[in-house]
Formats: sequence, C-alpha cells, structure tokens
Amino acid sequence: NERIKPPREATPDSVNIRAMYVVNIQVNSHGGQFRGGDLLNLCLLIADTPVLVGHNRAGEPLARTFHAELEKKDGILWLKSYFYWPKTDNDEFLAKIDSGVFKECSISFTYTFPECSACGQDIRSCPHEVDLNSPASDKPHFIYRGLTQVLETSLVYKGSVRGTHITDRLIE
Repeated sequence: NERIKPPREATPDSVNIRAMYVVNIQVNSHGGQFRGGDLLNLCLLIADTPVLVGHNRAGEPLARTFHAELEKKDGILWLKSYFYWPKTDNDEFLAKIDSGVFKECSISFTYTFPECSACGQDIRSCPHEVDLNSPASDKPHFIYRGLTQVLETSLVYKGSVRGTHITDRLIE
C-alpha cells in the first residue's frame, strides 16, 4: 500500500500474492549477465511495475509487482519479486499459476551499455563473440551496464534465465 498507493487499500482478504524468481547472476540465453550490484538496483527499479503474459503490452496488466529482494537459492543469487492481483470468485489467473500452467517469468528492461566480459569494451564492436548455443560465465558474454528502467515482468513459456519460477512460498 505504501509503494503502490492504490485508491482502495489492499488487504489479505482482497488480494492474492505470489513471488517470482525472475533473474539471477548467471549468463542468460541472450548472452547477457547481471552482476550482484545490478540485481540490487533492479530490486528498486522493478517495484510498481506491471505483470503481463508473454511481454504483451497490448493488453491490460494482470498483476503488479510491489516489492523485490535478493535471495541465495542453491548457491545462486536471485532477484525475487513479489506481485499481487485482486481476489475474485473462480480466479482463473490464480488457478493457472498454482497449477503450473504459468510457470516461468522474464523481465523487460532498458540499459545503456553491453560490456564485454573479456575486454570491457562494447560487445557490439569488440572482437569477442557470444556463443548463444552454450552461454557460460567462463566464455565471452556481456554484462548489462547502466540499467535505467524495468518496463514490466511477464509470465512466459520459457524464461531467458534457467530456473525462473513462481512460488506461493513468500518466506523461505
């Protein structure tokens, strides 16, 4: 309620809450990587952003992110974001989440500089190439620098980070 400031206060009786493990510090399928400090910045940028399905901005948001924090899970640092939506009778959105139909997630964000992990230059103009068939932190990849905005979080068929998922366990 403090962050979103809805016209009508959200209460445990009026909203559903779930959490997403949405990004981590591993190299993703696009060859990009967030560093720990960048994840901390994303925690601030992701709050008060909409939750969509499939990055489809043509439709209305289904939920809203209200908080994010970092959590170490299986030795990997994750950004865990919390989202809510109004409770309704026969809630199809809740049923799809809790049954695993909606399972993985992804964020849409803006950044200013793709830094080559090997030489520190712009990955678009340096001699190093990212192998998208097997992205790994020990091979050339790029680091997202200058994160400026999170546009939205989406429930997707396959997240760009291995292991993204939605949970009803809000406290680990």
